Amino acid sequence: MSEKPTVAVIMSTYNGEKYLAEQLDSILAQDGVHVELFIRDDGSKDSTRDILSSYAERNANVHLDFGENLGFARSFLTELAAASGFEYYAFSDQDDYWKKEKLITAVKAVRTEEANHLTKIPIIWHSNLHVSDSRLNIIRTTELHKRVHSLESLILRRSIPGCSMVMNKEAAELSRHKYISLLIPTRGHDNCIMYLTYLMGGKMICSSDAYIYYRQHGNNTVGTTLSLWARLVREYGRLFKWGHGIEAGAAQGILQEGADEILPEAKRTLELVAGHKDKWSYRLMIIFSSRFRTGDVRLTLWAKTRALFGWL
Repeated sequence: MSEKPTVAVIMSTYNGEKYLAEQLDSILAQDGVHVELFIRDDGSKDSTRDILSSYAERNANVHLDFGENLGFARSFLTELAAASGFEYYAFSDQDDYWKKEKLITAVKAVRTEEANHLTKIPIIWHSNLHVSDSRLNIIRTTELHKRVHSLESLILRRSIPGCSMVMNKEAAELSRHKYISLLIPTRGHDNCIMYLTYLMGGKMICSSDAYIYYRQHGNNTVGTTLSLWARLVREYGRLFKWGHGIEAGAAQGILQEGADEILPEAKRTLELVAGHKDKWSYRLMIIFSSRFRTGDVRLTLWAKTRALFGWL
């Protein structure tokens, strides 16, 4: 690379005063790339906005939008849609810490993948994470590269954290797609972009290395659940309270909107999921299909049990 590539980093903040400066410093110190940092504050009540303003005053490449509270997913997608004209994009949480080679490593991998295709397609790169405590002591390192990267897997389980993702502009532009309004009520900004990338024939590429300290401190808006009990409560709610029909509803909405532009095999997957509640044959196809798997045997069995009862 003779010229530094530019990466638009998209961040949404909310009451993040404690760790925000450390994360901003790690983003602005990235090697080998030029960063344009777009931050939307989602209605913070602490000193987050003061911290952001001080950084914007000192750094011309820090751009701020102080808005009302939309929730983290809508806030991220709103800011992503507003930041146009860049070749590469990345999501950032407000409380992590990035290794200085994160973005350049991602850009090189995305460019290599782009060279393998005759036409422009959405491409998303992601890495593993060092799950860390509040002081960035590593608790464990994830193995996200071992997960199955497919539409079917994403339907069965929420997939890759957005903070690990770097996208080309074709993937980022999906934030403006008409299907977004059908997906955003039931999933995060990151999963919306991944879902649409799969529908449009895009690619996910992954690194087994970790480039982020994924800080867990008890007040994360989203994150890795360290408590087994909290995880069970979440899964109970998804199974018995609010989770019934989430995936079927999204699939049905997309099909009704018109699915001519998506891949034929993706359309067939949506048809199976949309109709599985009413058709036993569709349930059996999902259960016995090798495409519907997550990379984790227990999670796959759990998800296919839900499919058996028509609860996807």
